[in-house]
Amino acid sequence: CKHQKETATGASAVAKSLGMEEYMKFLIGDAFDIDLEPNSVDLLWCDFGVGSRMAQFARQIWKSISPGGFLICHSTLTNRGTREWLEAMRSKADET
Repeated sequence: CKHQKETATGASAVAKSLGMEEYMKFLIGDAFDIDLEPNSVDLLWCDFGVGSRMAQFARQIWKSISPGGFLICHSTLTNRGTREWLEAMRSKADET
């Protein structure tokens, strides 16, 4: 479902003011319906309230992130489910 309050439109305005809009593609819709080519994304900014389904989304979308690319998640401090996913990822990083 569409997130009621999003910040991507603000990022779009900033990108336009910097002359960088040609490097960005904004997708609006259900995050779980995204079908991207493997290794086709350098930076994916998740601006949605998927919360407890974040791990599922990350597993699904990870193949699309280019080597050295970034998965950036909005609301990792204020959304409990997304914060739990982030902390789990940090714990795994500490194990290596």
